Amino acid sequence: MESTGGEEEERKPCKSYQQNKKRKEITSACMLNTELGAVLAVMRRPQQEPSFYTSDSQSDTNILNSLKSLRSLIFNPQQEWQTIDPSIYISPFLDVVQGENIPAAATIVALSAILKILRLEIFNEKTPGARDAITCIVTGVSTCRLETTNQACEEAVMLRILQVLTAVMRHSASILLSNHAVCTLVNTCFQVVQQSANRSDLLQRSARYAMHEVLQVIFSRLLEIEVKPEQCESDTEDVDDGTDSDSGYGVRCAVDIFHFLCSLLNVVQVVETEGSTSHAADEDVQLFSLVLINSCIELGGPEIGKHPKLLRMIQDDLFHHLIHYGTRSAPLLFSMICSIVLNIYHFLRR
Repeated sequence: MESTGGEEEERKPCKSYQQNKKRKEITSACMLNTELGAVLAVMRRPQQEPSFYTSDSQSDTNILNSLKSLRSLIFNPQQEWQTIDPSIYISPFLDVVQGENIPAAATIVALSAILKILRLEIFNEKTPGARDAITCIVTGVSTCRLETTNQACEEAVMLRILQVLTAVMRHSASILLSNHAVCTLVNTCFQVVQQSANRSDLLQRSARYAMHEVLQVIFSRLLEIEVKPEQCESDTEDVDDGTDSDSGYGVRCAVDIFHFLCSLLNVVQVVETEGSTSHAADEDVQLFSLVLINSCIELGGPEIGKHPKLLRMIQDDLFHHLIHYGTRSAPLLFSMICSIVLNIYHFLRR
């Protein structure tokens, strides 16, 4: 019996879906193979300084074996990539990132591999093992061991760290991160901001941009958090933040981060003139903090008012600083203070 035209049309979309799915699987395998080969090549490359890296130690041998074992899996995964525990193909790269005496070039390539895995979303929030994998990335990158060789290599590693942490927060599985993991991520970004103070302008700008982007994701999530009735009636220290261990981070980390941003307004710099020492507010850090605070309020909006602890911090801690510095700051700082007050008025006037 001849098939009708309608049946032909039904088969085409199904066939196209299967082809796209197969193509994506091959793309994932080829990408992992390329990144794996690059890491192995860099680690095997003779170094200019023999003492800088040796592959004789047991830890180095284990890292190389871990990378090699991954290669045997890449083109024969036995199942779809989005159903494989991500730790299987992420852990070998994290071993390089956290390894001792690893060349900076290898660390950079390993971080780039993790970045690609995140951007291509080889796994998502529904993949088995996604929570542990995304948490391990935060922990591993935050404890990256950096071999000091030259400033250019150090800055390249720090830039990759920023890119990976930003990609983590953009990833669909970021909603599985705990409050502690998110605070660790933000703290690592800020450490790079501090370390970039005396380095290239590109790294400074990238570090500040990354921290800004990470906070945007965190405070945007306030819109998604369901507030329980008992939360609105209490503002005690141990009140639940609207999330649990299964639903990921929530208000608790937002409160900690906001408190940290407010504390930056008290940062001072030591000024030495003609043998005398004085302390003055570090206006550059203050402006950076105010910009981040303003962004958090813009994105949190009226939702901030649903979380008593966060609202109380704005009423007390933040306003104390705004009033204190508003009458004695430079025009640019004063302008940002005015913007914050206006946004608070619009979103939280009650």
